[in-house]
Amino acid sequence: MATTSAIITGPHVAADRSRQRREAGLQYVSKEEIELRTPIKSPPVLVIDGEVEGRDFEIVMRGFTNYFRKETWGRAKGQRSFMGGQKAGGYAVEIRTESFSGQWQQGWRGTHGGGGGGGREEYQGDLPPGRDLWNSHGFVGPRFEYEAHKRVWNEPDHSLQWKEEYEGRIPKGQIWIPKKIIWSESGRDYSSRWSRQPREFKIRSFKFQEEPLVEWFEARVKEYFPPQAIFGMTNTAPKFVARPTHN
Repeated sequence: MATTSAIITGPHVAADRSRQRREAGLQYVSKEEIELRTPIKSPPVLVIDGEVEGRDFEIVMRGFTNYFRKETWGRAKGQRSFMGGQKAGGYAVEIRTESFSGQWQQGWRGTHGGGGGGGREEYQGDLPPGRDLWNSHGFVGPRFEYEAHKRVWNEPDHSLQWKEEYEGRIPKGQIWIPKKIIWSESGRDYSSRWSRQPREFKIRSFKFQEEPLVEWFEARVKEYFPPQAIFGMTNTAPKFVARPTHN
């Protein structure tokens, strides 16, 4: 099995993000522009692991369509204290396949669970962290040191907006992976607006490989979601008509 991998090493240097972005120039890249990027030759699966808000996370992507992210915290289920009680812990998952989109969280001893599956019809236009490293043709990665993507979903009485910013780049041959993904969500409900605290996904390592296959992602849906939370939708990448560009 062919595998390409990279490990992020060295001390973390704190920096003023606003100053960095002003100096480097944060580049907003649209969904259409990402789709027009030429794919970089790579194995079909990208696996990323890192840390977010004190949790470990793993992202597994097979192209744009198949996406799996799992965050874990605390102790595993079944690990007990000296007095015999379950130690606190839990996990959260987010999954995309050609026919499914959903999130689910399970916690034990003081942490909460719950979630749901399904979504809007036709193209799934939200933005899970790191998904725009791919377009419908293959892996494209970031092209700028500081790059931002945004999605907006509007309805008459409410709207949602997802945004991610890539900070830094880790090179591996012709392949680039962001050092950090800053992900945020905001919206409007009737007359009020809301926003959630941005989440910083700090990437420790990544690798490209041949597996898992599509069936693995479909099996994870059945593993993590109860039957009543599963219903179908179309989740494949949008079809764009290539158009000439002018410099």
